[in-house]
Amino acid sequence: MTAIRQSNLLALDAQDFRSLIARAPKLAQHLQNVARARQADSDATTTGDIADDEIAKETLRNDDTVL
Repeated sequence: MTAIRQSNLLALDAQDFRSLIARAPKLAQHLQNVARARQADSDATTTGDIADDEIAKETLRNDDTVL
């Protein structure tokens, strides 16, 4: 990842992060919206060498169970 402008970064451990979003519901909602949008973009553009159904078929052939 590369910043496109001067940035100040904040590092939080999990407990501090949960505390922050508990105190700032608008921030929590914004982070959820951004994460959902990025996940949707990622899902729409992600391609791999092997499709998901091919992986599942290979798993079935090798193990008779799907993990």
